[in-house]
Amino acid sequence: MPSTRLRGAYKSLTDAAKKLLPDAEEKLAKAEADYKKVLADAAQDQADRDAAAAVDAKIEAIGTVTLEKEGLITAARSAYEGLSDAAKEYVTKLGVLEAAEAKLNELKNAQGYQTQLQSVLAYIRSTVTPKANQSTNGDWAVMALAPRGLSSDADKRWYAGYADELAKLLAANGGSFETTNENARLVLALTALGQNAKAYAVGGETYDLVTPLTAKTGSAYKATVPGTTSAAFAIIAIGSAPYTVADTAAVPGDDPVSAQHAEPLRRMEDQQR
Repeated sequence: MPSTRLRGAYKSLTDAAKKLLPDAEEKLAKAEADYKKVLADAAQDQADRDAAAAVDAKIEAIGTVTLEKEGLITAARSAYEGLSDAAKEYVTKLGVLEAAEAKLNELKNAQGYQTQLQSVLAYIRSTVTPKANQSTNGDWAVMALAPRGLSSDADKRWYAGYADELAKLLAANGGSFETTNENARLVLALTALGQNAKAYAVGGETYDLVTPLTAKTGSAYKATVPGTTSAAFAIIAIGSAPYTVADTAAVPGDDPVSAQHAEPLRRMEDQQR
């Protein structure tokens, strides 16, 4: 140790020699103190580096973020916050930790949404007796449930109940409905169930529920007579699958069904922005 050697050399001097160095004792004491501080600072710096490396290891251990990794993420954050300011400067994976926390929050929010969604869907299935061509207690309920991939035996029975009701309805009216709104709902419900609404086969008959959406009364499309929303739902229903209609002017393009209500539709869109 340099200070020890200097101290030994100073002690070996004669008293006469020491008098020639009147401030040597003071300078030597300061040198010894400075050297001890350098050693202490170096030791602390290494300890900070080691602590930071341990935190980096905890962050690295998180890996792909899942809901099950919440404990690891929380522990890594706690370890980071427990570091001194100096040690935090040596952490190299703070950005990875922050990204993991953000992803975890995203997953938890999605889980909360899915929990609530499944609760609502279960409520619909348990409280609604499916009836074809009924907006609230039938077609809309099918549209809500079918795209969610519900495939339990109870779900299948529920869908089968709707199909039975629809078969009875079509057998009774031959697939002819009073308004295009009824056609639009049925097309959307069948499409949600993965069925072809343009060639829906049941009871030995095949029904085209899509083409009537382009029917006219005089020169006006029937879908535009009730109002803007009727035209909108007709367009949505036709576009819900790769359905084709003979009247190409009736589908979205240069001259859609909604052309007679284009300005009201634009105003509605502006209000929603």
